[in-house]
Amino acid sequence: MPSTQRVYESRRSAIAHFYKIILAPRHDLFWDTISFLLPHQQQTQNNDATLTNAIVSIDQIEALAGIDFLTAIAAQDAGREHVIEGFSATALWER
Repeated sequence: MPSTQRVYESRRSAIAHFYKIILAPRHDLFWDTISFLLPHQQQTQNNDATLTNAIVSIDQIEALAGIDFLTAIAAQDAGREHVIEGFSATALWER
């Protein structure tokens, strides 16, 4: 798991990683999710393997960012929020 280390240069800080969380509603009132956490640096390769290796759960991003993203779902059904946030996709979605 990536660290929460910040990079300091001339009194400015930069976040060491950036994230993307994608939610897609399904017909059964559940959600398909895929979340990425990537180092904030130039990638040597930009391909599917790079993104696949960056897949994490929403819980992991929340822990690093200190943000609770799905509070509206938690207000309705905390158990469902726990399942959605704990899920980590195993592959990229089909194009």
